[in-house]
Amino acid sequence: MSLKTRKTEQGFTLIEMLVSLAIGLVILGITMSLFFVQKDTFSRQDQLSEMQQNVRAAMDMIIRDMRMAGYDPAEAGFVGIGIDTADSSTVTVYADLDGDGTTNGTDETIEYYFNNDQIARNTDASPIAEYIESLAFTYFDSAGNATTTASGIRKIQVDILGRTRGTISTSGYGYGSLTSSVRPKNLGI
Repeated sequence: MSLKTRKTEQGFTLIEMLVSLAIGLVILGITMSLFFVQKDTFSRQDQLSEMQQNVRAAMDMIIRDMRMAGYDPAEAGFVGIGIDTADSSTVTVYADLDGDGTTNGTDETIEYYFNNDQIARNTDASPIAEYIESLAFTYFDSAGNATTTASGIRKIQVDILGRTRGTISTSGYGYGSLTSSVRPKNLGI
């Protein structure tokens, strides 16, 4: 090989290759760490969204049925809400939907209750909401005072506390609560 040939050859030295490889590995490491951070964030947000949707769906179903409490087109005179004074996480809603003067149908007597991190409805085979921490019903009379007398109930407050299906941080689960009040028109004013 002559001196003239060596000067025209182009290429990378071993040091240049090692430096570029090191820079490439640093960039790859940063990219991978960003990917894992984004993946964890997506998972947390997905679980929080699922929990919120779960709590909202349960609340909508409970409120919808409570609005019908005391519906009595035959004027049979039954009480529209059945309460368990020892358990504030259970309520029974009575409504004469078929107008026969009784509340014997499966859709006419509906009980909601909290059981092992689930909200259940007596007419359904499966729970209406899972990953629930608590369900509470508070009853108020026409003056806005808390009451435990079923015939005096004019307003019902429903509180649901839900949690994510898995842990979302080092501190544990994510929680979300929803509170709603309903004044069933059929219970009087």
